[in-house]
Amino acid sequence: MEFSRYLNPHISLKVIEYFKLPPQDKLYFQTRLYNKLPDHQKIKDQQQSDNLTTKLQDIQPLIEQLNKKQSQKQVADYIQDNLWLVEQSYQALIILFDSGHYEKAYDIVEKLYPYVEQNDKIFNLRVGFQWARLLNRVIKAFDSEEDRAKRINQAFDDLRDLARFDECNDKNFRARAQLLYTGLILMFLGEQFQTFLEIFATDQYFEVVFTLQTNLLYYYAVALINARDDYQGYIGISQIANSKKYTKSALVNYLDLLTNQFDFQLTNNCLLQVEEEAKQDVFIAPFTNALLQSCKIYFFQVYAKIFTTVEISQFQKYLNCNAEQAELWIVNTIRLLQINAKIDPQQGKIYIIREEANSQNDNLLQSIRELIPKSNMLISNLERIMSAKN
Repeated sequence: MEFSRYLNPHISLKVIEYFKLPPQDKLYFQTRLYNKLPDHQKIKDQQQSDNLTTKLQDIQPLIEQLNKKQSQKQVADYIQDNLWLVEQSYQALIILFDSGHYEKAYDIVEKLYPYVEQNDKIFNLRVGFQWARLLNRVIKAFDSEEDRAKRINQAFDDLRDLARFDECNDKNFRARAQLLYTGLILMFLGEQFQTFLEIFATDQYFEVVFTLQTNLLYYYAVALINARDDYQGYIGISQIANSKKYTKSALVNYLDLLTNQFDFQLTNNCLLQVEEEAKQDVFIAPFTNALLQSCKIYFFQVYAKIFTTVEISQFQKYLNCNAEQAELWIVNTIRLLQINAKIDPQQGKIYIIREEANSQNDNLLQSIRELIPKSNMLISNLERIMSAKN
């Protein structure tokens, strides 16, 4: 994935460090982290340092107000009378962040953002502050292993809010790309597949995928197969499977064979390619085993919807294990998927018990019957209210 083009360079540098990717010195030229460049590449940054010092001195009174033990109203009143300090603070935290002073930048944006959000006169700064808060939280997620899950959840909250803004959805294609790539990195970092899909499984972000990099469909497939049972969003496994012609991904091919063609034999053979593909991807490799397990569970889920009899010996070959292990795996998967089934150990078969259509119709009719008196009561009450008004 060519991530550095659409990620903030500081986030890209953290990705390179965390996932042990080849270094890219060119990213430092997009930041103020000059001290990390080789001596012959260093750039004089004294002017920027002086600029930051001046801005920090200017906003010191505001920082003191934010750190004081006083009510939110008192702070809000002070900010209302000194709105220019908020703009200065925004410029300062940008320079702090770009210079690698992440803790100071994080402290400013976390304390100041709630007041920016509530004040209509500086509402135009909200998007900028939220982007700053998002980037600082992502940095925190990389740097702090203890509360990484908390920081990732907070960053996803910012992504969700930013995704709602018109300029990120309809007007600014690059902003959408930046949000998408940031979401992918957070998904890899915290294995938050469902959360990623809730935000980015929409046509607006699929437009980004098909315009920039169709190989991102692979990561959507990974997210969908892992969040299979919990995610009920707009774009699902079948849509990804139908996109097979746009990518050479083994996983997307696996989903197409299973979801559209119901070719269980070829799907089984394809699983080795899915494993190899996952191991070769630096972002997916850490949870390859979990991905393969999800693929197998989805295989059984589709199989059980078509066939009513499952032969344990057949799945023994598919799972590459003995009969006892295969039976145990099938039983556990049936429980996980909440499938009604009966085991015949002597025959080595498992029978899927389907709910009869008549039973489903009876349940529907019963629900309708229960609605009728409730509807009559509601109509009666409305008529009484209308009569009283007249």
